[in-house]
Amino acid sequence: MNEQVNPETGEIVEDDRGLDARSITAADGGPVAKRSGHVSDVLRMLEDGQFNADASEAMRELVRMMEAHAHNNKGAAKGKVTIELDMTLANGVFVLTPAYKVKAPVQKRLGTALFAGDTGSLGRNPPGQKAMFGDRQPRDPYADQAVRDV
Repeated sequence: MNEQVNPETGEIVEDDRGLDARSITAADGGPVAKRSGHVSDVLRMLEDGQFNADASEAMRELVRMMEAHAHNNKGAAKGKVTIELDMTLANGVFVLTPAYKVKAPVQKRLGTALFAGDTGSLGRNPPGQKAMFGDRQPRDPYADQAVRDV
């Protein structure tokens, strides 16, 4: 807890920018977030804490996605969580409207060489050439099984 001394009275008063956002108790005994100049405290106040819970769950899901992506991408993955606070002031009241965006890593896809036929169709072999190998079944590396029939 941050404290200051009132120079006129010598009284010790709490700093309005306090670090502990759960130090005030309501009449019903429940916690009340106190005034704070810290973004982390304000995030916990938004939508009675629901925004913080939702954004936190989205971040945890991003972490899981990045771990799976890194498993198949030489151990590297990149993601992003963006938190945006729109603020309006009217008649002395601030209204904060939060939003978050998650940018997950995108799996790079390999190119596939295909050949055009006379009618504009595409195929794996040049027209008139016999196929040397049959189609393979795609596999899910995590389940170690075929994902669909080709």
